[in-house]
Amino acid sequence: MLVLELMPNDNLRNFLRATRSQDIYYNLHSNSNSLSERQLLQFGIDIASGMEGLADLQLLHRDLAARNVLLDSNLTCKIADFGFAKDILNKPEYRSKSILHRARPVRWLAPESLFYFKHSIMSDVWSYGIVLWEIVSLGNLPYPGMNVKEVPTQLSKGYRMQCPKHCSPDLYRVMSCCWEETPKSRPPFHQLVDKMRQLLDQATRLIDMGKIEDDDDYIEVLPPLHQELFTSTRL
Repeated sequence: MLVLELMPNDNLRNFLRATRSQDIYYNLHSNSNSLSERQLLQFGIDIASGMEGLADLQLLHRDLAARNVLLDSNLTCKIADFGFAKDILNKPEYRSKSILHRARPVRWLAPESLFYFKHSIMSDVWSYGIVLWEIVSLGNLPYPGMNVKEVPTQLSKGYRMQCPKHCSPDLYRVMSCCWEETPKSRPPFHQLVDKMRQLLDQATRLIDMGKIEDDDDYIEVLPPLHQELFTSTRL
């Protein structure tokens, strides 16, 4: 028997999508109890802190996504779903031996993981950048407008998701630095924690909540989970 902490607020992706549909988000400078810019930034800090802890233990998550982050009663993010996790004690990376008949979270994978099956702390950093994009877009599917087979093709050409219209350049730079082509060029999680805390301290319109519902590029029909995954040994 396992006794686990109660997480009454579902996973982060569902929470963000419900927030969008219920229109309960609000501006940072309001006194409202609704979801604010500060809360969204705090989600990013919580997740970076959790991943920093995993990195210190030399553990790879390999499936970091908003759907695999749970929310407690205080809206604190807790990283979950360690089915793909691997330890890398005394080695820099983990390489998948075979992915035949196994679904993979293509939209969240770094290029080296997607094309060469190599996983490291820095490939988890790439996924963290995708999660930040999910947070800013209130749970939308990454790479909007693309089907799952188009994503690898576009990534191989150097494509990166653009800055959402309601997201500040400063916050987008945090995402984009996670998407550097070379893994060693991406920031470690402890630096991401520090940077996200600095942004929270700025308290200056990093996410313009009032523009989200007017941004048609980020409102689309969201497919079920199995359509977000792609099973193949070659891409």
